[in-house]
Amino acid sequence: MSMDIGGSLFQRSLAFTMRWEGGYVNHPADPGGATNKGVTQSVYDAWRRAKGLPTQSVRSISSAEVREIYYQSYWEPHCADFQWPLCLALFDTRVNFGIRGAAFLVQPIVGATVDGIWGRQTQGLLLDYQGRWGPQRLAGEIAAARLRYRVQRVSAAPNQRVFLAGWINRDVDLFLEVIGR
Repeated sequence: MSMDIGGSLFQRSLAFTMRWEGGYVNHPADPGGATNKGVTQSVYDAWRRAKGLPTQSVRSISSAEVREIYYQSYWEPHCADFQWPLCLALFDTRVNFGIRGAAFLVQPIVGATVDGIWGRQTQGLLLDYQGRWGPQRLAGEIAAARLRYRVQRVSAAPNQRVFLAGWINRDVDLFLEVIGR
């Protein structure tokens, strides 16, 4: 598949996200299970099946496959409609939280029904708020909501504390990117 993504907002967003998505991990406290470069085994299996390919360990995922999965599943459906840095905040949140988790996080910010479904209402309200608040302010609200969520998550599930420093560092890096460093 040929995707003209060089130099695009997707490429900038992907570069940011890949700074935080490392190699293969399968931490017992991570409910996502086996993950490589931010792609979980279940996402990789579904993507390969949809392509008519046999499933294989996510350990074997290529950089080209990661780019294609991120572009098709996390960027193109919704993030491409937004300006910088909002598109970055939405993309990185969708990758880090999963699409459903990202919807739960952003829906209260824009007054959407909090149902975890990234549908027309959520997308429309995000576009409306981008116009009213500007992409930088809305992206900053998302970065702040991520930090608040991390504290709540660790309070509710103390076994998640092992991930807290990394999450906070990523969220602060996102906030710095949003404000233009």
